[in-house]
Amino acid sequence: MTKYLRVMSGHQRASHRNTIEPNGSAPSAFTPHIDRLPDEILICIFECAHAAIFEYTYNDITEDNISRPLREWPQLLLVCTRWRGLLRSISHFWRVIPVAGLPVVLRDFILLSGNAPLDIRMLNEELALRAMPILGRACVASARSLLLFSIDPRPSNPGFYDELLNLDMPFLEVLTLTSANPKSDSPKRSILRSHQHYPSLRELVLCGLRAPHNITQLRTIHFTRCELPFSFDGFISTLSQCTQLVTLDLGFCLSSLNSIPTIIARTPRRAKLEGLRELTVQESLAHPLTAFLASIETPSVVYCQIECRETNPRREEDTRSFHNNSTIFRRLFTSGFSHLTPRFPPGPIMGYVYISDDRCTVAVGSDLDSAPPNIALLVARYDLDWKPVLSAALEDLISLFSDIPITTLLVEASPYYVQPAVWTKIFTALSSLQCLELTGDGTWIAMWQGLHRASADSPAGALCCPDLRSVRVDHQSRAEEIHPAQPDERDLEIIVTALQHRADVGGTRLEGITWRVRSLHHPDYYAVRGRFLARLSPFVCFPSYEDIENAD
Repeated sequence: MTKYLRVMSGHQRASHRNTIEPNGSAPSAFTPHIDRLPDEILICIFECAHAAIFEYTYNDITEDNISRPLREWPQLLLVCTRWRGLLRSISHFWRVIPVAGLPVVLRDFILLSGNAPLDIRMLNEELALRAMPILGRACVASARSLLLFSIDPRPSNPGFYDELLNLDMPFLEVLTLTSANPKSDSPKRSILRSHQHYPSLRELVLCGLRAPHNITQLRTIHFTRCELPFSFDGFISTLSQCTQLVTLDLGFCLSSLNSIPTIIARTPRRAKLEGLRELTVQESLAHPLTAFLASIETPSVVYCQIECRETNPRREEDTRSFHNNSTIFRRLFTSGFSHLTPRFPPGPIMGYVYISDDRCTVAVGSDLDSAPPNIALLVARYDLDWKPVLSAALEDLISLFSDIPITTLLVEASPYYVQPAVWTKIFTALSSLQCLELTGDGTWIAMWQGLHRASADSPAGALCCPDLRSVRVDHQSRAEEIHPAQPDERDLEIIVTALQHRADVGGTRLEGITWRVRSLHHPDYYAVRGRFLARLSPFVCFPSYEDIENAD
């Protein structure tokens, strides 16, 4: 919308204004469609535009996010008299006050905001100081939300921001403070010393600063690259007193705690965070992360994201030991994961394993196609070849989440390092599995062998994954790699053997198998497609062999 408004010429705007009915009567047949909309619909459209221009995420606070609204939002006033009248009449649209220059526009924002609760965002101390004659201390003191961007990180250099934070703000609910250099290794500045000025404060967002001691009254905590002024035990004890805490996000902060335990008991004492619904923890070292996760309990959590981003390159022998390690994520949860596991609503549950060039991700969620996962675990290291760790990641999935009935398993990785015995473990553990989706290079033959063995080697002769309905294989090799996309006669024999055993033992056929390849990888595409469909049709209701390049 704003892009359209920027390019609209003055002649077009004048022509558009002339289409408005001056007496407020019903629009004629020649009135443009936009002017036939009732005010209520236009206001809904303005709400969407306001959100697109003004909203940002707490971990994506930039100079442009603060200054852009001051440039773009007033452009809506230039479209026509009707739009201008509607926008100026609703104080809610002017509640966000960006202190980022343009004093004349800033004055209009303040006047039009009326009695709406203010969200004040200051770009830097110099602009904030220059804007105070227009803004006024009383206006700042009445704010519901305050953002101070680009705080000088030097502890011995107090400025105008320090003066602002000493004001009494009885209505302040959200406070966001970001350092001008959050990644600096120098001691963090303590700019927020007391909460007595903000009795209503419920959400605190800090980036690159020293956190305050008193956080027990907060509902939402977002600390990124902050220094925590606690010992490890002191921080866990403080969290146990945060009875109102709903969201906890700690990004690269735990390493700043003193006296992190080196030995973690198998059944440690834990802080029970009864009301916590969202937990996000990022750390560059495994040790503080492991100690923290073993020391908290989250019985009501809905969303849990744990990331270990080990950014420092390791020695060659350490790299070998990492590849030979049988676990990627279980090493972070020495006392298990059950005390952190979210509660899942009834219905399908999806498990996801993803291997890329520099990271491994395991996720579990109710609907990964349209919503964030309920559990997301990520380990990143930039000095490793991650392909060999798929076996460990799959085994971590079934070990950490053994109590979760996963119905769909999605895997995006190279299959060549996973032996049939590992797949046998996977299918034996995932008894509720209904759908399997595999994306990578090769034909995933070890998976079919594992599926067969999980049933054939069962002591009771029971069929593994009795509810399995569909399998999908997407061949997605890189342009410079030549991996077999089509199953040859040996591959087809292995697949048919697995499917025939399921039909003999379970008495049912799979509903569907979809095999998607790039036809350029093998010139005999149509011949292979014909053999594939002919061999699998007796055991699959709807087999499909598709060309990715020519897919509809």
